[in-house]
Amino acid sequence: MPRPERGHTTCGVRRPGGLSRLAHHNSEYESQGTVRNKSATSTCGDLNLTYSLNSSSRLYDYYAGRLRRSDGTWFTCAKRYVYVEGGFNSINDSTYWLCTDVNDNTPFSVASLLEGGDSVTISH
Repeated sequence: MPRPERGHTTCGVRRPGGLSRLAHHNSEYESQGTVRNKSATSTCGDLNLTYSLNSSSRLYDYYAGRLRRSDGTWFTCAKRYVYVEGGFNSINDSTYWLCTDVNDNTPFSVASLLEGGDSVTISH
């Protein structure tokens, strides 16, 4: 079955397991929060940041998608850190596609550049 275009509204939204809420509790650069696996039932190949909340005094943060290689090491996706103001983001806005063309079942996480305590929702 062909995949819909990137950002199509069925991307991770109507499929079970297609949303992951991740918490980030570490303030170190390139550190990350909760680990989830890319949905195998989604038609989406991206990790889309659809909600963020920075619980510090800031109303924004910079977020990056991180993927785990088969040898267990982690890397930051090519887009690097993206400026995001807190709140909801459209799944169709490519600004918030933290990683693209992610294989099914790939372990992923999100890192925040500024202080920890953030919560994000990733549609995948």
